[in-house]
Amino acid sequence: MVTSTCGDWGLSVNSPFLTGIYGKRMATRIYTLKSNSDELVCATGVCTVNGVHSSQLTTENASYTLSESHFGLVRNTATRQADLIQ
Repeated sequence: MVTSTCGDWGLSVNSPFLTGIYGKRMATRIYTLKSNSDELVCATGVCTVNGVHSSQLTTENASYTLSESHFGLVRNTATRQADLIQ
């Protein structure tokens, strides 16, 4: 079954998925790649919720802010993602 990463069970603010993993360490290394140019996450003109970027995880080891669009983060970061976990 294909499901969206948006909406109730996706990566939307206060989704059951994000609420369920809040504060939990799911791996030894956790990284986030985010953008302030993300046309979907920042569609309202603001990328933060309560002062925190909406793509930040509470248990992340490091976060990288890139100048990519939403789909640019998907298409152009495979090498960086692989480097982070190797």
